[in-house]
This record gives sequence, structure tokens and C-alpha cells, in this order.
Amino acid sequence: MNAAATVTIPPEVVEQIARRAAELVLQNIPSPPGPWLTTGEAAERLRCRPQRVFNLVSEGRLRVYKDGSRNLFRASELDEMLLGTPTTGACAAGSKASS
Repeated sequence: MNAAATVTIPPEVVEQIARRAAELVLQNIPSPPGPWLTTGEAAERLRCRPQRVFNLVSEGRLRVYKDGSRNLFRASELDEMLLGTPTTGACAAGSKASS
């Protein structure tokens, strides 16, 4: 015999479960990157090794910004480079990017 059991859950309990589920989902959503990326973050965004990022800078295809000894990259410029659109302030003419 297969007997079906019915459970009635009060609406306030369902609401508590929904709130907790939403909290857990939000905890697992990575925050979007800011406008500035480190070399490692830029490599992650491009799905490559950090050396490739340095090569792109050397080739004049990507501009690097300095903050002391840190290399920073604009996320928007990485996206534009991937799309093949010219980047404002980037080295589109083939000159090397520095500082």
C-alpha cells in the first residue's frame, strides 16, 4: 500500500525558508569586479596566464596603469580589446603602453 501524507506548512514558515534560501544564494554570488583589475584578475577575465597579459602590454595591445608598484588594468579596456574595438587611451597605433 502506498499512502500519501500531506503536510501543511504555515505561510510564515514558508516565508522564513524563502528568506534563508535567498540569503544563501546571495552569499554565493560573486561580486562584480570593479573598474580596475590587478594582473591576476585581468588574466582571469581574459582566461589566460598573467604572462599573456604582460605580452599584450608589450605588444601595445593593452594599456597598463601604475599605482606605485602595482599594475592595474581597466576592465572596460579588456572587454573592448576582446571585442576588437579601439580603446580610448589605449595604444591603438602600436606604440608601447607605459605608466
